[in-house]
Amino acid sequence: TVRNEGKQPLRLTFDHVSCGLCTQAKIEKEEIQPGEASIVTVSWHANKEGPFQQSATIATNDPRKPKLNFAISGKVLNTHRVDPTELVFSSIAVTDTQSADLKIFSYRPNTLEVIKQDFSDPETADKFEVTTEPMPASMLALDEDAKSGVLVHVTVKPGLPLGPIRQKIKLQLNLPDEPVIEIPISGN
Repeated sequence: TVRNEGKQPLRLTFDHVSCGLCTQAKIEKEEIQPGEASIVTVSWHANKEGPFQQSATIATNDPRKPKLNFAISGKVLNTHRVDPTELVFSSIAVTDTQSADLKIFSYRPNTLEVIKQDFSDPETADKFEVTTEPMPASMLALDEDAKSGVLVHVTVKPGLPLGPIRQKIKLQLNLPDEPVIEIPISGN
């Protein structure tokens, strides 16, 4: 909110923004009478994860304050992160059992849970076992922004057919409005 505390009308005009593609500034009223106010809105479109800092400058007709700088900053996080994004099992013999783990970090305040799991290929689904458990605090600490996490254990059981493995684990998380996430499983 920009308030005119002077005795003359205060004029606001757009000067510039730090990023012409992702940052916008909007002035509610460009001329503010003495004692009145106007809202200046600075908006920014997130286009990648990580820290951000954007700004907008508004020019005024006030000789004591010819420019007003508005800044927004923070850090963009996804709702969750899966590590690794794919499971690779190399050189599994038909009689072998191998296991691998996925870490799913959540950046939302509620405790993350896997509420449903499924496989994309029903032909080999019975050759995989998936268990989940809350992520231990020591592992959760690996991501300073994570609020909670789930450790997903994937075991390949004996009996897979010879050749390449092409499977996906489908996990439904308890995050609101979150689609099913799919993690590819590959190998030979």
